[in-house]
Amino acid sequence: MKITTSNKIATLILASLISCFAMIYAQESPDTYEEANINKKSSSSLSKSLAEATTSLLHGDKPIGIGEGSLFEYNTFGTDIKQSAVRYHYYPKAKAVVVEIVSLVAKSYIYLDASSREAFRNAYKQYFSDFEKHLLSKTSRKTYNVYGSTITEYRQGMIGTATITKPKTTLGYRFFKNSPYFCITLWPAEAEPFAPGVDVEPGDGSPRMTFFMTKKQFTALVNALDEDKIEAIIQEEILSVPENEYADEY
Repeated sequence: MKITTSNKIATLILASLISCFAMIYAQESPDTYEEANINKKSSSSLSKSLAEATTSLLHGDKPIGIGEGSLFEYNTFGTDIKQSAVRYHYYPKAKAVVVEIVSLVAKSYIYLDASSREAFRNAYKQYFSDFEKHLLSKTSRKTYNVYGSTITEYRQGMIGTATITKPKTTLGYRFFKNSPYFCITLWPAEAEPFAPGVDVEPGDGSPRMTFFMTKKQFTALVNALDEDKIEAIIQEEILSVPENEYADEY
């Protein structure tokens, strides 16, 4: 088959795009884990708390970047998990840390207010403790919510459109292909109005979604949820006042 110049150019462009996307984030390896031979459950795994909280994105709220990372989510057919890039932002007016999940066609956002951030930090301590003590169960099918629940705000859509929901979000773990992952499950929720007083029909709501994290990925998330770090951002970016400038003397 004769290869034309235009075909060569198209091939080079496609290869360049694939190379760019491959450089966005390094592929994370699953955590290795050996289950201990025990019959009792971890007491920390039984502690659950529901932090009822909601967050709202205010118009004109300028985000401040506070980190990057990645997570895993199911592929289109639900047969495997794929890695997606993540960016962490702080929204001063909403007082929320936002997890921005990046894909090629759309972006999705999970808003975490102070109560949700506390729930995630507590889950982090319990999960790492259970991991190190070999208390994670490979056989139980009810581990998706062992570290508690909270209410988050979820947004997804292309530029100019959005689905806004406030799903119950459970925190736990799951084994996938014999490797443990911390898992975040957003349960189905009805769509919220886009903004108060705006006559726009809400979207179709959000389905159940599960996100998986290795210990390294989860640590990057919790570092972005550190309240001391957030307070430092507030002091530097929000409360700082520029010095008065005076005319030059001549």
